[in-house]
Amino acid sequence: MVALALAQGNEALARQLTDEILSGRFQPATPTFLNAGKQQRGELVSCFLLRIEDNMESIGRAVNSALQLSKRGGGVAFLLSNLREAGAPIKRIENQSSGVVPVMKMLEDAFSYANQLGARQGAGAVYLHAHHPDILRFLDTKRENADEKNPH
Repeated sequence: MVALALAQGNEALARQLTDEILSGRFQPATPTFLNAGKQQRGELVSCFLLRIEDNMESIGRAVNSALQLSKRGGGVAFLLSNLREAGAPIKRIENQSSGVVPVMKMLEDAFSYANQLGARQGAGAVYLHAHHPDILRFLDTKRENADEKNPH
């Protein structure tokens, strides 16, 4: 079924794809196996990488994208390097920016809420340039999150 869907009905190509899959020379992504050929299906690709810009509209779109793409079976990663650091001024008012960590928490909540077509939990990743001023707070969230999920 997967090979036939990928070949868009071309039986000869579907046979070739089947041979490649069975021989181990071609391995479609998990979402391809889960979704190819279904009438109501998610995406056929595994991952999406999106950049968040330093404004509320972009942050809101990112949360919506996390929900929508995850719902359709895709893993989603976000680049947060364009966000200003915690405590940075906004419109010349000092100490206004919340930084990257609250955005990460919103994205985590979106991934936790959306499951991938009932097949698996939503999955996401965030990336931050090593020289971003919030890098230490960013790295500390890994330890905090592990502590919350694995109490002593």
